Amino acid sequence: VDSNGNWSITVSNAASSFGQGAETLSVTQTDAAGNISAAGTREITIDTALPDAPTISMVAGNDIVNASESSNLVISGTGEAGATVLLSNTSQTTVVDSNGNWSITVSDAATSFGQGSEVLTVTQTDTAGNTSAATQKTITVDTLIPAAPTISTVTGDNFVNSSEVQNLVISGTGEVGATVTLAVTNQTAVVDSNGN
Repeated sequence: VDSNGNWSITVSNAASSFGQGAETLSVTQTDAAGNISAAGTREITIDTALPDAPTISMVAGNDIVNASESSNLVISGTGEAGATVLLSNTSQTTVVDSNGNWSITVSDAATSFGQGSEVLTVTQTDTAGNTSAATQKTITVDTLIPAAPTISTVTGDNFVNSSEVQNLVISGTGEVGATVTLAVTNQTAVVDSNGN
């Protein structure tokens, strides 16, 4: 014990010396005359095990975020109860609940992530301060409203006569992969790779 009444002992590897879990530290002191004190004790917990990487659930139902889903987008998954999950993309954190679930709400995905592909990255840090490996999930943000599709001339002159009324083809152009809906009949078609 130094002149200020303080002492310290360095344990080279606490996990090896104490093992994992609860440990009761016990110390005594012996004065210059050889008198030994009662023991002073303190309960500590050794936890050096890294938690498993958290999971990320499917985002927006299909991992594609559209304009109607961009505001208050919920990103969720599972982890170790009590651990703190970090979404690195936005620096947001949340605590895993007692059922092992977590969720983070991103107020505006288009602003936070931009348009196109985005790799979400999350880690979790347990109550002892051990941080897991990262989990990643690739999502696509597309909040740009497509231009209105075009409708080509119907039957060559936009008049449908008695010989043309059966199996009438209505066609046009649009964004590749988009679904076109004909309002009158509620029929749909997918725009092909040529934009038709």
